[in-house]
Amino acid sequence: MKKNKYKVVSSFVIAVILFFAFCRVSDAGLLGFWKKDKEHNEERHDEGGHGARDEQGEHDEHEEAPGHVELDKEMQDTIGLTTGKAEFRNVESKIRVYGAVSQDADTYTNITSDESGIVEDVNINSGTIISETDILMTIRDASGTLKEIKSPHHGTIIAVHAKPGDRVDVLKSLLSLAYLDELRVSFDVYEKDLRFVSIGQKVEVKSIAFPDNVFSGEVVYMSPRIDSDSQTIKIRAEVGNPDHLLRLGMFVTGDLISVSDKMVLSVPRMAVQRMNEEDIVFIVDGEDFFVREVRVGREFGEYVEITEGLTEGEPVVVNGSFALKAELAKGSFGDGHNH
Repeated sequence: MKKNKYKVVSSFVIAVILFFAFCRVSDAGLLGFWKKDKEHNEERHDEGGHGARDEQGEHDEHEEAPGHVELDKEMQDTIGLTTGKAEFRNVESKIRVYGAVSQDADTYTNITSDESGIVEDVNINSGTIISETDILMTIRDASGTLKEIKSPHHGTIIAVHAKPGDRVDVLKSLLSLAYLDELRVSFDVYEKDLRFVSIGQKVEVKSIAFPDNVFSGEVVYMSPRIDSDSQTIKIRAEVGNPDHLLRLGMFVTGDLISVSDKMVLSVPRMAVQRMNEEDIVFIVDGEDFFVREVRVGREFGEYVEITEGLTEGEPVVVNGSFALKAELAKGSFGDGHNH
């Protein structure tokens, strides 16, 4: 029994001696393996590090993302390329409101005759847009003389109250003329938004009938009373209608424009493109366009805030930025090429 025990102990001791002998022969054993691997990694790091440091020294504060497009002037003109600058701008916010054009115009004129007589001709219909001094109607007076009834000002005929053969006098309204170049529009504003609304505030109005048109106006009246059921107040705006597209009683939407004193660095929204899950812009340098990753903030009007990646005054591509992105993604077009 003791002999077996001694044999086990002797085997263990021999194994330990052989292990350390192997470590000496291999010049460090496990420690040598770690040390050699560490030295190898450090050597690789030094080789890459020197290049990275040298390259970093050649870059500006904002590094360009991989991507560079060259595009000659002719091709720039072909795609309609335009540029803008990163600039500090006032933050603009909008409050969406809903309402309707007033059923009545602010300015009405009832047109009468200076003399009694019989209507000879009527030259216009309701809805006709007329200019000052246009001939609207002719009347034959008691002496048989034809009298021309002319428009006193530009406007739209709202109603015609006489027809040929009618006998009229100086009190009879022959036509109703309204000035529709500017209309009253009423909106409902929620109580929570009241602090953002004021007299003189700009408003942009749209109608579903003309979705591509924006009608500009300003707030001229705020009701002192809040509707207890809807918790809204009525505001009224005077809105330009130079082409007479808006009609009396038409439903519309409006954006109340609020401009704060705070200024943020921003670029036109069209300048920012999305690529590889990153927001990018193209920095302009002659016929060269370099990709720059940016971080965006809030959008206001036609602009978007840039919180990181640009400095004031840097030129960026606005129109044509999508075409440059396509160039990077798909290859070259025309004489331009990417790297």
